[in-house]
Order: sequence, then structure tokens, then C-alpha cells
Amino acid sequence: IGHDDRLAALLAAVRPEFAGDIIRVDPDDPVFGRGRCGVAGCARTSWALQLCAAHHQRWAKHGKPAVEQFRATTGPIAIRAGSEMVDAFDLSALATRPRLEVAYTLQCRHDERSVRVPPSTIRHLVGLLVDSGANSLLERPLDSWLDALRARGWKDPTRTIAHLRFAYRHLA
Repeated sequence: IGHDDRLAALLAAVRPEFAGDIIRVDPDDPVFGRGRCGVAGCARTSWALQLCAAHHQRWAKHGKPAVEQFRATTGPIAIRAGSEMVDAFDLSALATRPRLEVAYTLQCRHDERSVRVPPSTIRHLVGLLVDSGANSLLERPLDSWLDALRARGWKDPTRTIAHLRFAYRHLA
């Protein structure tokens, strides 16, 4: 398939809920969400121990008290600039084609309902694509992308590597 044909196929395949620059994560979504934070008044996605990432950090800073007691006695997280992006896939830094490619792979993951995809995985993939200057994941061999990803030195790139392999396979 030619470049223009692939773009047309992506435009036709990506559903409206995945087509925007920002894809919001419903905490109750079986693939992208992990349930809601257990703190009253917090609408964020749970990260661990039924706490969102911010409440989990607060819990750790307070000496890791009994989780049930912490959930019952702490308040919601203050809304700050950028905090609305915590539970979202931000594809806005990508040009049209790579944005549609990433959106399509998110849509495929969602439809398969087999693997959770945290927003951090997609942030890493978006950063890799933006920094590369590539106009498509298919511009380079998969091994080249994997080498570039590993060279970033992230603590645990396992999920991003898995999603990159999945994306490449589905786009090819």
C-alpha cells in the first residue's frame, strides 16, 4: 500500500473517540482505566492500592499509613495546570499520520481488551516519535525503533517496547 493509501486507510479506520489530539481515559474503562481512586471526591484513575498516582505519592510521603485510614482521612488533589492530562493520551505533539497511527493502535488495544495501556506508555511513544522526526512508525525498521527506545535509559521500558511491537505489527 502506498503512503497516501495508508493515510486514507487510517482516516477511515480510526473511530471518532480515538481521532482527536487528546484521548480521555475513563477510569472504569477495561483497557485504559484501572478503576477510580478510592479517595472521596477524587475522579482520577487508580494507580496502586486504589489510589491515583498523586494520592499514592501523598500516602508514601506520610509514611505509608494504613491505606483504608489514609483513603478515609485525606482530601482530593488540588487541580493544577496540566493535571487534566493525568488520565489522558496526549497525541497533540504528533503530525497527522503518526497521530493516527498511535490512535489506531490504541483503538486496536481497546477492541482486543487484552492488555492495559497506561498513559505513560503512550507519552513515551509520542516522545520517541517526536524526537525522531519520523513521519510514520513504518519509516524505520522495528529494530531501529527498539534500539532508539532502549537508548533513552528509562527505568522500565517494557510496556512501551510491547506497545511499539504491537503498533508496528498492526500498522504493517
